[in-house]
Amino acid sequence: MIRPLTTILLAGLVGLACSGGGGSSDEGGIGGSGITRGVITSTSNSATVAGTTYDDAMATIRFDGVVDPGRMLDVGMTVTILGTRNGDSGVADEIDFDDAIEGPVESVSVDSTDLRKKDVVILDQTVHVEEGRTVFVGTRFATLAMGNVVEVSGFRDADGDILATRVEFVSTDPTPEIELKGVVSGLDDSMNPAEFMIGGITVFFDPTGVSTDLSDVPGGVLMDGDFVEVEGDLRADGVTVDADAGGRIEVEEPLGGDVGDFEIEGIVSDFVSLADFEVDDQPVDASGFGVLFEPNDPSFVADGARVEVEGMLVGGVLVASEVRQRSGEVRIAAEVDASTAMPDTLTLLGVIGVVTDASTRVDDDCPPFAGDMLAGEFVEIRALVNGNQIVATDIECDDPDAVVLRARIEGFNGPARTFTLLGLVIPTDAGTSFADFPAPGVSDEDDFFAFLGTNPSVVLEAVDDEMDGDATDFDVADEVELEDED
Repeated sequence: MIRPLTTILLAGLVGLACSGGGGSSDEGGIGGSGITRGVITSTSNSATVAGTTYDDAMATIRFDGVVDPGRMLDVGMTVTILGTRNGDSGVADEIDFDDAIEGPVESVSVDSTDLRKKDVVILDQTVHVEEGRTVFVGTRFATLAMGNVVEVSGFRDADGDILATRVEFVSTDPTPEIELKGVVSGLDDSMNPAEFMIGGITVFFDPTGVSTDLSDVPGGVLMDGDFVEVEGDLRADGVTVDADAGGRIEVEEPLGGDVGDFEIEGIVSDFVSLADFEVDDQPVDASGFGVLFEPNDPSFVADGARVEVEGMLVGGVLVASEVRQRSGEVRIAAEVDASTAMPDTLTLLGVIGVVTDASTRVDDDCPPFAGDMLAGEFVEIRALVNGNQIVATDIECDDPDAVVLRARIEGFNGPARTFTLLGLVIPTDAGTSFADFPAPGVSDEDDFFAFLGTNPSVVLEAVDDEMDGDATDFDVADEVELEDED
Protein backbone atom coordinates (compact mmCIF):
# COMPACT_ATOMS: atom_id res chain seq x y z
CA MET A 1 0.00 0.00 0.00
CA ILE A 2 1.96 2.99 -1.30
CA ARG A 3 0.84 6.59 -1.22
CA PRO A 4 3.86 8.75 -1.93
CA LEU A 5 2.83 11.28 -4.57
CA THR A 6 -0.20 12.84 -6.14
CA THR A 7 -1.06 12.02 -9.71
CA ILE A 8 -0.10 15.50 -10.89
CA LEU A 9 3.48 14.89 -9.74
CA LEU A 10 3.65 11.40 -11.19
CA ALA A 11 2.90 12.72 -14.67
CA GLY A 12 6.42 13.90 -15.40
CA LEU A 13 8.62 11.67 -13.28
CA VAL A 14 9.70 9.20 -15.94
CA GLY A 15 11.07 11.96 -18.16
CA LEU A 16 12.62 13.63 -15.14
CA ALA A 17 14.44 10.51 -14.04
CA CYS A 18 15.82 9.76 -17.47
CA SER A 19 16.79 13.25 -18.63
CA GLY A 20 17.66 15.16 -15.46
CA GLY A 21 16.55 18.24 -17.39
CA GLY A 22 14.67 21.30 -16.20
CA GLY A 23 11.48 23.11 -17.07
CA SER A 24 7.81 22.22 -16.81
CA SER A 25 4.98 22.19 -19.26
CA ASP A 26 1.66 24.00 -19.13
CA GLU A 27 -0.04 20.62 -18.82
CA GLY A 28 1.52 20.00 -15.39
CA GLY A 29 4.53 17.91 -16.44
CA ILE A 30 7.44 18.18 -14.03
CA GLY A 31 11.05 19.12 -14.67
CA GLY A 32 14.08 19.03 -12.38
CA SER A 33 16.71 16.61 -11.23
CA GLY A 34 15.52 15.34 -7.88
CA ILE A 35 12.66 14.71 -5.50
CA THR A 36 12.39 15.60 -1.82
CA ARG A 37 9.45 14.53 0.33
CA GLY A 38 9.03 15.58 3.94
CA VAL A 39 7.87 18.19 6.43
CA ILE A 40 8.68 21.90 6.15
CA THR A 41 10.84 22.96 9.10
CA SER A 42 11.37 26.59 8.06
CA THR A 43 9.87 29.08 5.59
CA SER A 44 12.28 31.95 6.16
CA ASN A 45 12.62 33.31 2.58
CA SER A 46 12.64 29.69 1.36
CA ALA A 47 11.36 26.22 2.23
CA THR A 48 13.51 23.82 4.23
CA VAL A 49 12.55 20.16 3.92
CA ALA A 50 14.53 17.09 5.05
CA GLY A 51 17.56 19.28 5.75
CA THR A 52 17.62 20.95 2.31
CA THR A 53 16.78 24.64 1.98
CA TYR A 54 15.11 25.34 -1.36
CA ASP A 55 14.84 28.68 -3.11
CA ASP A 56 11.14 28.66 -4.00
CA ALA A 57 10.90 32.15 -5.54
CA MET A 58 10.21 30.78 -9.04
CA ALA A 59 8.51 27.53 -8.03
CA THR A 60 5.00 26.52 -9.01
CA ILE A 61 3.29 25.78 -5.67
CA ARG A 62 0.19 23.61 -5.50
CA PHE A 63 -2.09 22.94 -2.55
CA ASP A 64 -3.90 19.62 -3.03
CA GLY A 65 -3.12 19.86 -6.74
CA VAL A 66 -4.37 23.45 -7.18
CA VAL A 67 -2.33 26.62 -7.56
CA ASP A 68 -3.64 29.00 -4.87
CA PRO A 69 -1.91 32.42 -4.83
CA GLY A 70 -3.77 33.32 -1.63
CA ARG A 71 -2.17 30.55 0.40
CA MET A 72 1.38 30.29 1.71
CA LEU A 73 3.61 27.36 2.60
CA ASP A 74 3.97 26.96 6.35
CA VAL A 75 6.00 25.06 8.92
CA GLY A 76 4.68 21.56 9.58
CA MET A 77 3.20 21.05 6.10
CA THR A 78 4.21 17.82 4.35
CA VAL A 79 5.26 18.49 0.77
CA THR A 80 6.91 16.97 -2.27
CA ILE A 81 9.52 19.14 -4.00
CA LEU A 82 10.94 18.65 -7.46
CA GLY A 83 14.05 20.61 -8.31
CA THR A 84 17.83 20.63 -8.14
CA ARG A 85 20.00 20.17 -5.05
CA ASN A 86 23.58 20.98 -4.21
CA GLY A 87 24.44 19.81 -0.72
CA ASP A 88 22.04 21.40 1.78
CA SER A 89 20.62 23.98 -0.66
CA GLY A 90 18.59 23.77 -3.82
CA VAL A 91 16.20 25.43 -6.25
CA ALA A 92 12.60 24.23 -6.34
CA ASP A 93 10.79 23.91 -9.66
CA GLU A 94 7.54 22.61 -8.20
CA ILE A 95 6.20 22.14 -4.66
CA ASP A 96 3.08 20.11 -3.94
CA PHE A 97 1.35 20.15 -0.54
CA ASP A 98 -1.00 17.27 0.17
CA ASP A 99 -2.63 16.93 3.59
CA ALA A 100 -3.17 13.60 5.29
CA ILE A 101 -6.81 14.19 6.24
CA GLU A 102 -9.34 17.01 6.63
CA GLY A 103 -12.55 16.66 8.58
CA PRO A 104 -14.29 17.12 11.94
CA VAL A 105 -12.83 15.92 15.21
CA GLU A 106 -14.94 13.03 16.50
CA SER A 107 -13.15 12.43 19.79
CA VAL A 108 -10.10 13.54 21.75
CA SER A 109 -8.39 11.36 24.35
CA VAL A 110 -5.31 12.15 26.42
CA ASP A 111 -2.55 9.57 26.70
CA SER A 112 -2.68 8.44 30.32
CA THR A 113 1.07 7.80 30.37
CA ASP A 114 2.07 11.11 28.78
CA LEU A 115 -0.19 14.14 29.12
CA ARG A 116 1.62 15.87 26.25
CA LYS A 117 0.10 13.39 23.79
CA LYS A 118 -3.46 13.04 22.53
CA ASP A 119 -5.24 10.69 20.16
CA VAL A 120 -7.72 12.48 17.91
CA VAL A 121 -10.23 10.57 15.77
CA ILE A 122 -11.17 12.17 12.42
CA LEU A 123 -13.35 10.34 9.89
CA ASP A 124 -12.70 7.05 11.72
CA GLN A 125 -8.92 7.51 11.51
CA THR A 126 -6.62 8.04 14.49
CA VAL A 127 -4.36 11.08 14.51
CA HIS A 128 -1.57 11.33 17.09
CA VAL A 129 -0.75 14.88 18.21
CA GLU A 130 1.94 15.90 20.66
CA GLU A 131 2.60 19.18 22.40
CA GLY A 132 6.00 20.49 21.35
CA ARG A 133 6.13 18.43 18.16
CA THR A 134 2.87 19.14 16.33
CA VAL A 135 2.40 22.65 14.90
CA PHE A 136 -1.04 24.08 15.69
CA VAL A 137 -2.60 26.86 13.59
CA GLY A 138 -5.88 28.49 14.63
CA THR A 139 -6.16 26.10 17.55
CA ARG A 140 -3.90 24.75 20.30
CA PHE A 141 -3.06 21.43 21.84
CA ALA A 142 -5.16 22.30 24.90
CA THR A 143 -8.19 23.63 22.99
CA LEU A 144 -8.56 21.08 20.18
CA ALA A 145 -12.16 19.94 20.59
CA MET A 146 -14.89 17.76 19.14
CA GLY A 147 -16.64 19.35 16.19
CA ASN A 148 -13.59 21.34 15.07
CA VAL A 149 -12.95 20.79 11.38
CA VAL A 150 -9.18 20.59 10.93
CA GLU A 151 -6.66 19.99 8.18
CA VAL A 152 -3.88 17.62 9.25
CA SER A 153 -0.42 17.16 7.78
CA GLY A 154 1.67 14.21 8.83
CA PHE A 155 3.05 10.73 8.24
CA ARG A 156 1.28 7.39 8.40
CA ASP A 157 2.61 4.50 10.44
CA ALA A 158 2.27 0.77 9.78
CA ASP A 159 -1.22 0.79 11.37
CA GLY A 160 -2.44 3.58 9.10
CA ASP A 161 -2.52 6.05 12.00
CA ILE A 162 -1.33 9.59 11.28
CA LEU A 163 1.53 11.18 13.22
CA ALA A 164 0.52 14.83 12.93
CA THR A 165 3.17 17.40 12.07
CA ARG A 166 0.61 20.21 11.67
CA VAL A 167 -3.04 20.75 12.62
CA GLU A 168 -4.88 23.77 11.22
CA PHE A 169 -8.37 24.84 12.29
CA VAL A 170 -10.75 25.21 9.32
CA SER A 171 -14.30 25.67 10.67
CA THR A 172 -17.06 24.26 12.88
CA ASP A 173 -19.31 23.41 9.93
CA PRO A 174 -21.31 20.24 10.83
CA THR A 175 -21.43 19.15 7.16
CA PRO A 176 -18.07 20.30 5.78
CA GLU A 177 -16.12 19.47 2.68
CA ILE A 178 -13.68 16.73 3.65
CA GLU A 179 -10.56 15.03 2.35
CA LEU A 180 -10.09 11.40 3.22
CA LYS A 181 -7.46 8.82 2.26
CA GLY A 182 -7.61 5.08 2.65
CA VAL A 183 -8.11 1.67 1.10
CA VAL A 184 -11.28 0.94 -0.89
CA SER A 185 -13.35 -1.97 0.46
CA GLY A 186 -16.88 -3.26 -0.08
CA LEU A 187 -17.11 -1.62 -3.51
CA ASP A 188 -20.56 -1.81 -5.13
CA ASP A 189 -20.68 -0.01 -8.49
CA SER A 190 -23.77 -1.77 -9.82
CA MET A 191 -25.96 1.28 -9.17
CA ASN A 192 -25.67 5.04 -9.39
CA PRO A 193 -24.69 6.36 -6.95
CA ALA A 194 -22.18 3.60 -6.32
CA GLU A 195 -20.54 3.17 -2.94
CA PHE A 196 -17.51 1.84 -1.09
CA MET A 197 -16.02 2.00 2.39
CA ILE A 198 -12.85 3.53 3.81
CA GLY A 199 -12.71 2.11 7.31
CA GLY A 200 -16.07 2.97 8.87
CA ILE A 201 -16.85 5.76 6.38
CA THR A 202 -19.23 5.15 3.45
CA VAL A 203 -18.47 7.04 0.23
CA PHE A 204 -21.11 7.56 -2.49
CA PHE A 205 -19.92 8.43 -6.00
CA ASP A 206 -20.97 8.50 -9.65
CA PRO A 207 -19.28 5.52 -11.38
CA THR A 208 -19.84 7.12 -14.80
CA GLY A 209 -17.54 10.00 -13.90
CA VAL A 210 -20.13 12.63 -14.80
CA SER A 211 -20.81 14.11 -11.35
CA THR A 212 -17.69 12.66 -9.68
CA ASP A 213 -14.27 13.57 -11.05
CA LEU A 214 -12.62 10.20 -11.78
CA SER A 215 -9.94 11.60 -14.10
CA ASP A 216 -7.23 10.39 -11.70
CA VAL A 217 -8.65 6.86 -11.53
CA PRO A 218 -6.94 4.54 -14.07
CA GLY A 219 -9.51 3.72 -16.74
CA GLY A 220 -12.13 5.44 -14.60
CA VAL A 221 -12.75 2.15 -12.78
CA LEU A 222 -12.23 1.75 -9.02
CA MET A 223 -11.29 -1.58 -7.47
CA ASP A 224 -11.25 -2.96 -3.93
CA GLY A 225 -7.76 -2.52 -2.54
CA ASP A 226 -7.08 0.79 -4.32
CA PHE A 227 -5.57 3.44 -2.07
CA VAL A 228 -7.54 6.59 -2.81
CA GLU A 229 -8.02 10.19 -1.83
CA VAL A 230 -11.65 11.33 -1.67
CA GLU A 231 -12.97 14.87 -1.70
CA GLY A 232 -16.65 15.33 -0.97
CA ASP A 233 -19.29 16.59 1.45
CA LEU A 234 -19.82 14.98 4.83
CA ARG A 235 -23.41 14.25 5.74
CA ALA A 236 -24.82 15.19 9.13
CA ASP A 237 -24.54 11.55 10.28
CA GLY A 238 -20.75 11.97 10.31
CA VAL A 239 -20.09 8.62 8.63
CA THR A 240 -21.25 9.20 5.04
CA VAL A 241 -19.49 11.21 2.34
CA ASP A 242 -21.22 12.43 -0.83
CA ALA A 243 -18.67 12.51 -3.63
CA ASP A 244 -21.37 12.21 -6.30
CA ALA A 245 -22.15 15.92 -6.63
CA GLY A 246 -18.94 17.59 -7.72
CA GLY A 247 -16.64 15.42 -5.61
CA ARG A 248 -13.34 13.90 -6.65
CA ILE A 249 -11.64 10.53 -6.26
CA GLU A 250 -7.97 9.96 -7.00
CA VAL A 251 -6.09 6.67 -6.95
CA GLU A 252 -2.63 7.29 -5.49
CA GLU A 253 -0.21 5.03 -7.32
CA PRO A 254 3.29 3.87 -6.41
CA LEU A 255 6.29 5.76 -7.69
CA GLY A 256 8.23 3.55 -10.09
CA GLY A 257 11.22 3.94 -12.38
CA ASP A 258 14.56 5.55 -11.61
CA VAL A 259 15.35 8.93 -10.05
CA GLY A 260 18.96 9.97 -9.53
CA ASP A 261 18.44 12.12 -6.42
CA PHE A 262 15.69 11.18 -4.00
CA GLU A 263 15.20 11.95 -0.31
CA ILE A 264 12.27 11.22 1.94
CA GLU A 265 11.20 11.77 5.53
CA GLY A 266 8.68 9.51 7.20
CA ILE A 267 7.94 6.58 9.50
CA VAL A 268 9.64 3.20 9.13
CA SER A 269 7.23 0.29 8.61
CA ASP A 270 7.32 -3.34 7.47
CA PHE A 271 10.94 -3.66 8.64
CA VAL A 272 12.45 -7.02 7.69
CA SER A 273 16.11 -6.03 7.44
CA LEU A 274 18.20 -3.05 6.36
CA ALA A 275 17.72 -4.36 2.84
CA ASP A 276 13.95 -4.49 3.10
CA PHE A 277 11.82 -1.86 4.84
CA GLU A 278 9.55 1.06 3.96
CA VAL A 279 9.43 4.75 4.83
CA ASP A 280 6.02 6.32 4.36
CA ASP A 281 5.34 3.21 2.25
CA GLN A 282 8.31 3.86 -0.03
CA PRO A 283 10.43 0.65 -0.35
CA VAL A 284 14.00 1.23 0.90
CA ASP A 285 17.24 -0.76 0.70
CA ALA A 286 19.89 0.57 3.12
CA SER A 287 22.12 -2.51 3.11
CA GLY A 288 24.71 -1.29 0.60
CA PHE A 289 28.39 -0.73 1.32
CA GLY A 290 29.22 2.71 2.65
CA VAL A 291 25.73 3.77 3.73
CA LEU A 292 26.05 6.60 6.24
CA PHE A 293 23.90 6.22 9.36
CA GLU A 294 23.30 9.05 11.85
CA PRO A 295 23.68 7.94 14.63
CA ASN A 296 26.34 5.46 13.55
CA ASP A 297 24.54 2.44 15.00
CA PRO A 298 21.86 1.48 12.43
CA SER A 299 19.75 -0.27 15.08
CA PHE A 300 17.56 2.85 15.23
CA VAL A 301 16.09 1.77 11.89
CA ALA A 302 13.03 -0.10 13.14
CA ASP A 303 9.27 -0.02 12.82
CA GLY A 304 7.88 3.27 14.15
CA ALA A 305 11.14 5.26 13.87
CA ARG A 306 10.99 8.63 12.15
CA VAL A 307 13.86 8.93 9.68
CA GLU A 308 15.24 10.78 6.66
CA VAL A 309 16.62 8.67 3.83
CA GLU A 310 18.65 9.94 0.89
CA GLY A 311 19.76 8.03 -2.19
CA MET A 312 18.68 6.95 -5.67
CA LEU A 313 15.38 5.47 -6.78
CA VAL A 314 16.12 2.31 -8.78
CA GLY A 315 13.19 0.39 -10.16
CA GLY A 316 10.90 1.96 -7.57
CA VAL A 317 13.20 1.12 -4.63
CA LEU A 318 15.07 3.84 -2.76
CA VAL A 319 18.69 2.64 -2.60
CA ALA A 320 19.97 4.59 0.38
CA SER A 321 23.27 6.41 0.69
CA GLU A 322 22.32 8.11 4.00
CA VAL A 323 19.81 7.31 6.75
CA ARG A 324 19.30 9.83 9.54
CA GLN A 325 17.22 9.42 12.67
CA ARG A 326 14.70 12.25 13.18
CA SER A 327 13.08 11.25 16.45
CA GLY A 328 14.80 10.43 19.70
CA GLU A 329 14.55 9.93 23.38
CA VAL A 330 15.77 13.36 24.54
CA ARG A 331 13.48 16.09 25.86
CA ILE A 332 14.72 19.22 27.61
CA ALA A 333 12.63 22.03 29.09
CA ALA A 334 14.68 24.85 30.60
CA GLU A 335 15.90 28.38 30.09
CA VAL A 336 18.65 29.00 27.55
CA ASP A 337 21.82 30.17 29.29
CA ALA A 338 22.28 33.87 28.52
CA SER A 339 26.07 33.75 28.34
CA THR A 340 26.47 30.85 25.94
CA ALA A 341 23.71 31.01 23.31
CA MET A 342 25.23 30.72 19.80
CA PRO A 343 23.74 30.68 16.29
CA ASP A 344 23.81 26.89 16.01
CA THR A 345 24.28 25.75 19.62
CA LEU A 346 22.21 26.26 22.75
CA THR A 347 23.51 25.69 26.26
CA LEU A 348 21.07 24.82 29.03
CA LEU A 349 21.49 24.19 32.75
CA GLY A 350 25.15 25.15 32.48
CA VAL A 351 26.39 21.90 30.95
CA ILE A 352 23.99 20.65 28.27
CA GLY A 353 24.90 21.71 24.73
CA VAL A 354 22.27 21.24 22.00
CA VAL A 355 23.21 21.56 18.32
CA THR A 356 20.77 22.69 15.64
CA ASP A 357 20.89 21.89 11.93
CA ALA A 358 18.87 22.59 8.78
CA SER A 359 16.27 20.01 9.79
CA THR A 360 15.57 21.55 13.20
CA ARG A 361 12.04 22.96 13.41
CA VAL A 362 11.96 26.22 15.39
CA ASP A 363 8.44 27.28 16.39
CA ASP A 364 7.03 30.60 15.25
CA ASP A 365 6.59 31.61 18.92
CA CYS A 366 10.38 31.85 19.24
CA PRO A 367 12.28 35.04 18.43
CA PRO A 368 14.45 35.05 15.28
CA PHE A 369 16.96 32.26 15.73
CA ALA A 370 20.27 34.10 15.29
CA GLY A 371 23.08 35.07 17.61
CA ASP A 372 21.90 35.30 21.21
CA MET A 373 18.21 35.86 20.38
CA LEU A 374 17.17 32.72 22.29
CA ALA A 375 19.24 33.59 25.33
CA GLY A 376 16.95 33.80 28.36
CA GLU A 377 14.06 32.10 26.54
CA PHE A 378 12.32 29.14 28.18
CA VAL A 379 12.40 26.42 25.55
CA GLU A 380 11.11 22.89 25.10
CA ILE A 381 13.49 20.87 22.96
CA ARG A 382 13.07 17.47 21.35
CA ALA A 383 16.39 15.99 20.30
CA LEU A 384 18.35 12.87 19.48
CA VAL A 385 21.84 11.77 20.45
CA ASN A 386 24.33 11.40 17.61
CA GLY A 387 27.71 10.33 18.96
CA ASN A 388 28.75 13.03 21.41
CA GLN A 389 26.24 15.56 20.09
CA ILE A 390 22.66 16.29 21.09
CA VAL A 391 20.89 17.36 17.88
CA ALA A 392 17.58 19.23 18.19
CA THR A 393 14.68 18.15 15.99
CA ASP A 394 12.07 20.57 17.44
CA ILE A 395 12.37 23.77 19.49
CA GLU A 396 9.38 25.57 21.04
CA CYS A 397 9.37 28.73 23.18
CA ASP A 398 6.88 28.99 26.02
CA ASP A 399 6.23 30.55 29.40
CA PRO A 400 8.61 29.35 32.15
CA ASP A 401 7.51 26.07 33.69
CA ALA A 402 9.03 23.03 35.33
CA VAL A 403 12.55 22.07 34.29
CA VAL A 404 12.43 18.66 32.59
CA LEU A 405 15.10 16.26 31.37
CA ARG A 406 14.28 13.08 29.49
CA ALA A 407 17.15 10.90 28.27
CA ARG A 408 18.88 7.57 28.63
CA ILE A 409 20.56 7.29 32.02
CA GLU A 410 24.35 7.61 31.88
CA GLY A 411 25.14 6.46 35.40
CA PHE A 412 24.04 6.57 39.02
CA ASN A 413 25.44 6.73 42.54
CA GLY A 414 23.27 4.78 44.96
CA PRO A 415 24.91 5.96 48.20
CA ALA A 416 24.78 9.61 47.08
CA ARG A 417 21.23 9.14 45.77
CA THR A 418 22.05 10.75 42.39
CA PHE A 419 21.84 9.74 38.74
CA THR A 420 23.13 11.37 35.56
CA LEU A 421 21.24 12.48 32.46
CA LEU A 422 22.94 14.35 29.58
CA GLY A 423 26.00 14.98 31.71
CA LEU A 424 23.99 16.56 34.53
CA VAL A 425 24.06 14.96 37.97
CA ILE A 426 20.52 14.92 39.34
CA PRO A 427 19.94 14.64 43.10
CA THR A 428 16.95 12.92 44.65
CA ASP A 429 15.69 13.18 48.23
CA ALA A 430 12.93 11.91 50.46
CA GLY A 431 10.47 14.18 48.69
CA THR A 432 11.11 12.73 45.22
CA SER A 433 7.99 11.07 43.85
CA PHE A 434 8.16 7.64 42.20
CA ALA A 435 4.42 7.11 42.60
CA ASP A 436 3.76 6.67 38.88
CA PHE A 437 6.89 4.63 38.23
CA PRO A 438 5.62 1.77 36.04
CA ALA A 439 7.88 -0.88 37.52
CA PRO A 440 6.95 -3.36 40.25
CA GLY A 441 7.91 -2.45 43.77
CA VAL A 442 9.34 1.04 43.10
CA SER A 443 7.93 3.52 45.58
CA ASP A 444 10.91 5.29 47.18
CA GLU A 445 14.61 6.05 46.72
CA ASP A 446 15.79 2.65 47.95
CA ASP A 447 13.53 0.84 45.49
CA PHE A 448 14.54 3.18 42.67
CA PHE A 449 18.29 2.73 43.00
CA ALA A 450 17.85 -1.01 43.48
CA PHE A 451 15.92 -0.99 40.19
CA LEU A 452 18.74 0.90 38.45
CA GLY A 453 21.17 -1.72 39.70
CA THR A 454 19.51 -4.30 37.45
CA ASN A 455 18.37 -1.85 34.72
CA PRO A 456 21.34 0.49 34.21
CA SER A 457 20.44 1.83 30.76
CA VAL A 458 16.77 2.87 30.86
CA VAL A 459 15.22 6.12 29.67
CA LEU A 460 14.14 8.36 32.53
CA GLU A 461 12.33 11.67 32.81
CA ALA A 462 13.24 13.88 35.76
CA VAL A 463 11.15 16.93 36.73
CA ASP A 464 12.13 19.85 38.94
CA ASP A 465 8.95 21.84 39.52
CA GLU A 466 11.08 24.97 40.18
CA MET A 467 9.03 26.46 42.95
CA ASP A 468 11.96 28.83 43.42
CA GLY A 469 11.21 30.33 40.00
CA ASP A 470 14.68 29.62 38.61
CA ALA A 471 14.56 27.67 35.34
CA THR A 472 18.33 27.89 34.77
CA ASP A 473 19.29 25.06 37.13
CA PHE A 474 18.07 21.67 38.31
CA ASP A 475 17.91 21.64 42.11
CA VAL A 476 16.47 18.23 42.94
CA ALA A 477 14.16 15.77 41.20
CA ASP A 478 10.60 16.27 42.39
CA GLU A 479 9.39 13.49 40.09
CA VAL A 480 11.12 10.63 38.28
CA GLU A 481 9.38 8.53 35.65
CA LEU A 482 10.39 5.52 33.57
CA GLU A 483 9.84 6.31 29.88
CA ASP A 484 9.22 4.30 26.74
CA GLU A 485 12.17 4.14 24.34
CA ASP A 486 10.65 5.88 21.30
